[in-house]
Amino acid sequence: MTTWCIEQGDCLEVLRKLPDNFVDAVVTDPPAGIAFMGKDWDRMKRDGMTELQAFQEFIKDVFTEVYRVLKPGGHAVVWAIPRTSHHTAMGMERAGFDIRDNGTYLFHVFGSGFPKSHNLDGDWKGWGTALKPAVEFWLLARKPLDGTVAENVQ
Repeated sequence: MTTWCIEQGDCLEVLRKLPDNFVDAVVTDPPAGIAFMGKDWDRMKRDGMTELQAFQEFIKDVFTEVYRVLKPGGHAVVWAIPRTSHHTAMGMERAGFDIRDNGTYLFHVFGSGFPKSHNLDGDWKGWGTALKPAVEFWLLARKPLDGTVAENVQ
């Protein structure tokens, strides 16, 4: 019988409570690292780093724990926005993950939303500095195998 549960809390605190090689797969929607709509939960700060460097460090720290708890050969499907997806991928690679198929993304394409931009006043009323969101990226990554694929499945 398979059992599962949902844990609520700070991701690093929850992950640190889990044993090594315990989780089969991970699907997660981490912060984007852009201070989304001015929210502090999406703003990364560390001494001596830019916000994007601090964001990549945050991803590396979290995914170092995800790597530890994930079984060998286990996959992670990880949300990212196009603007910072490369920082998400680099943080994951620094934690030890293989980004599958040379950085191939899964795409969520949609036609709704609003541009996260600054409006241009004056003669350009109604225009902004960003396009409407139309796609989100999902990275596919794997913890390296321990042996062959068949041995990892067994």
